Amino acid sequence: MKDKLRALVRLAEIDASARHLEEQISGIPIELEQRRQAVAALEALVGGQKTEMDEAEALRQAQQEDLKQRSDMLARSRAKSAKARNMREADAAEREL
Repeated sequence: MKDKLRALVRLAEIDASARHLEEQISGIPIELEQRRQAVAALEALVGGQKTEMDEAEALRQAQQEDLKQRSDMLARSRAKSAKARNMREADAAEREL
């Protein structure tokens, strides 16, 4: 009789453990879906930031090109000023600068 009681107690313990494991397992799909949603949100955020970074890089390159063109124009104007043979050419070169 005692053996049967011990076996029943052990069986109850196993059942309780199994129920606990089943509860944990049943929560996995919900947690997995939440994590998938979080990953999707992070991917969207990263994608938006990458787009902003690409736009900023394009703007930086355009500004660098503009700066280079202006520097080239300034150098040409200074060269004209240095080559001026009379006051009229010197004044024209000064206006360009």
